[in-house]
Amino acid sequence: MNLRLISAGVFLLAGYLAFGDFLTASTLSTPEAFVSDIGRGIGGAISSLADRVELFIGW
Repeated sequence: MNLRLISAGVFLLAGYLAFGDFLTASTLSTPEAFVSDIGRGIGGAISSLADRVELFIGW
């Protein structure tokens, strides 16, 4: 049970660190900018994850 809570906590913290700034800034902007910021955040997170995997594998 504790492992599940820790896993959920790490997942939520990673999501906050990845998208927290975008969500905070986007609440003060227009809906179009909000969608754009979310898309940029998701793209940045995927790109960062891909870079980490490449570094880990050594390609």
